[in-house]
Amino acid sequence: MNKIEKIFSKIKIPNPIENCLEFGGSTGHNLLYLSKLCKINNIYNIDINKVVNDKKYQLLNYFSVYCLADNLEMFEDNFFILFI
Repeated sequence: MNKIEKIFSKIKIPNPIENCLEFGGSTGHNLLYLSKLCKINNIYNIDINKVVNDKKYQLLNYFSVYCLADNLEMFEDNFFILFI
């Protein structure tokens, strides 16, 4: 079992997840792995690095947001039920 598998095996994850956010997710590798463990309706990856827009893993429900933390008001309170 690799490091990321060990981490995710310790998290109680609702299934399905409506909206999942990874802040500082770079290319979205963690999100790809998590999407294989359970159904995620909408995957958001926010990063200040432009690689967030690469969509390296081609997830259909993947939304990249290239911005700083002070731009997060675009999301309503309690929009995300899982943060990684």
